[in-house]
Amino acid sequence: MQDMQQNQGNEPAEKITVDDLIGSEPIQIVKKVLEEKRNYYSNQIESETSFRKIHSLITDILDNAEVMLSSTSGNANDQGKNAAKLLLKEYLPMARVYIEYQKARGLIKDDLANVLTAFIMKLVDLSEGMQGTQNQTGSGGGGKNEEIDLRTAIRRFRLFLDSLAVVAKTKRKKSTNEEEGGRQ
Repeated sequence: MQDMQQNQGNEPAEKITVDDLIGSEPIQIVKKVLEEKRNYYSNQIESETSFRKIHSLITDILDNAEVMLSSTSGNANDQGKNAAKLLLKEYLPMARVYIEYQKARGLIKDDLANVLTAFIMKLVDLSEGMQGTQNQTGSGGGGKNEEIDLRTAIRRFRLFLDSLAVVAKTKRKKSTNEEEGGRQ
């Protein structure tokens, strides 16, 4: 009962962390956002349009990076990894600035901005730590495991953002319906 009361207010029963999201099965992310913490995240998003802009900016970067990581094997794969790393390192910080801007305007709240920013920093850190395939044989770590971790993180972040977009859309639809009901 106490969990439900807290989830309907501004504070969640427990905060979702980036490591929780990366370590979760995809369906668990959807359940956390769309069921367990829906009201909480609904309260974190003041403007569907502003969130949609954040969503679009970040998902474009993530989708392109994932395609680059999935490129063909051999030297082309190394080129794809390097291009993905560069894309994430160069463009995700711009997304972070945009998140801070929307937070400063009061269009998303601190907790959501903090989770999004933490996810961005995690992806940048993972991309910086990812080595080329020539280092897989033991010297300096890197290689396939880091690539898989980066791909997993990209996919989990994308799913988290998509789930939040659903919350933002249904919040707007709900408030529009309430406004129309009040005019009758």
